[in-house]
Amino acid sequence: MRDWGSLKPSALLQLRALDEMERLALTQVAAARQRKREILSGHGIPVAGRTAGRILVMPGVASTEV
Repeated sequence: MRDWGSLKPSALLQLRALDEMERLALTQVAAARQRKREILSGHGIPVAGRTAGRILVMPGVASTEV
């Protein structure tokens, strides 16, 4: 495994930007799921079995959905 200190400054900037993009996307997903739960609940539709969290796994990368 490589040391983060060995990355070029441009690579670090790109990684930081991607981290921020991912954070914003996950925040939007969480907000959309919350709104969906509110709408379904408002219509008396149970949501417990419909909104199970998932884990996405890609080669070399793991990310947890919110």
